[in-house]
Amino acid sequence: MDSRKLVHSTLEFKNTTGTVPRQLWVLPWANEHYPNEVAQIQLDFPSDFGDIPNAGYTKLPKTIGACYEIGEYIDEWGCKFNNVQKGVIGQVKEPINLLWQVAALDHLSNFSLLEVPSSYISTL
Repeated sequence: MDSRKLVHSTLEFKNTTGTVPRQLWVLPWANEHYPNEVAQIQLDFPSDFGDIPNAGYTKLPKTIGACYEIGEYIDEWGCKFNNVQKGVIGQVKEPINLLWQVAALDHLSNFSLLEVPSSYISTL
């Protein structure tokens, strides 16, 4: 079964191969410190999802800072991260609270309060 069929059959709960689709998410730190090992792992276990730079977005999500660099980074949702080590993603210091507030209200009509960053739907 090719990768596309494997992914589709898994998403449809029809995968009987005993194999799950795989994709190795490699942080820059791993490539900087173990480039040969990462390359060998990727060769031995290729992704079933392909390589889609920027996930097909026509407009990249707005962020502040660099997520893999030392310092503060603010993601698309407004979460603030503090990173003390280059090559990895930092620790969340200020998460968005709206998600928890809406979930706690336990009423579906309140989910309209959530705003998805518009850049996430720019592929349409």
